[in-house]
Amino acid sequence: MKKVILFGANCGKCKKAERIIHKVVNDHNLDIEFLKTEDFETMAQHQVMYLPSVLIAGKLVFKGVIPTEKELIKHLK
Repeated sequence: MKKVILFGANCGKCKKAERIIHKVVNDHNLDIEFLKTEDFETMAQHQVMYLPSVLIAGKLVFKGVIPTEKELIKHLK
């Protein structure tokens, strides 16, 4: 099981990133542990500078962008 952390606030871009992540996980029946955080200490620990950002299996894969479904599938499979 891969762990996915979405670093984001309650803005439109962050909400859209969350919707896309959930869609990909559900559409492809992926075994993913998902967490969304707005905690600045956690963001600092992972050197997150831009929102939304996505950490997949311990690697900060997307920084300040909304990932596409195609990009997410590539990293989650």
